Amino acid sequence: YGDHLKNCPIKRMNLESAELVKYGNNCLLATKISYANEFANLAELVPNVDVVQVMEGVGLDYRINHRFLNAGVGFGGACFHKDVNAITKWSRSKGYVSKILEAVLERNDLRAIRIVDIAEGLIGKLESKKVTLLGLSFKPGTDDMREAPSIRVVKELLRRNVTNIVGYDPKAKESAEEAIGDKISYAKSIEEALKDSECALLITEWDVFKNLTPNDFKKYMKAPNLVDGRRIYNYDEFSNALSFRALGRVNLA
Repeated sequence: YGDHLKNCPIKRMNLESAELVKYGNNCLLATKISYANEFANLAELVPNVDVVQVMEGVGLDYRINHRFLNAGVGFGGACFHKDVNAITKWSRSKGYVSKILEAVLERNDLRAIRIVDIAEGLIGKLESKKVTLLGLSFKPGTDDMREAPSIRVVKELLRRNVTNIVGYDPKAKESAEEAIGDKISYAKSIEEALKDSECALLITEWDVFKNLTPNDFKKYMKAPNLVDGRRIYNYDEFSNALSFRALGRVNLA
């Protein structure tokens, strides 16, 4: 690791402490995400408040910084969920309940419910409608489906008797089929995913989705209703052109 450790401080400690360093790192980053999501819920209670701007302001404090203060549909992947879960279970085995870290996981899981709630607040019950999920992998640039928010969103949609669900991901189609199975259908293109759709949920912030315009949604969807779960779209532009909602901001229209 010599080439990677140039100009990097090295802290020497015993093995047990070193193990907790990595857990502590991932638990703190996961906590920052859930913290941002908690403020997204609070921002939705106040007209003219946007959680993106709030977190940008909070992140200007050098003691905090803005990294990982990103509200959205929650975190996934092999590290954050696994490590927070491992620490909470380990602490319980020692007779201690880590309420803060257990709340991090709880709030993260609730994000799937929140985005579906917002969608139904936008257009009513989704039960009889075609719903499109834009993005399935837990983050852009990978086909990794481990603990992906899309899995939790699908479960919540199915719980509400939504059966016409189509997902599109530019890289994770095969791994999504393994993780989710035949509970949804899988499109080969954005156009196919949006065709005849009545509600689109932006789940993963792939660049290909960032390039979409309001006219693209109008062109392909049966009814252009969009919920931005990653805050990648210009709020004013999209809310003026579409039936649009975004996590962490009230729509006053």
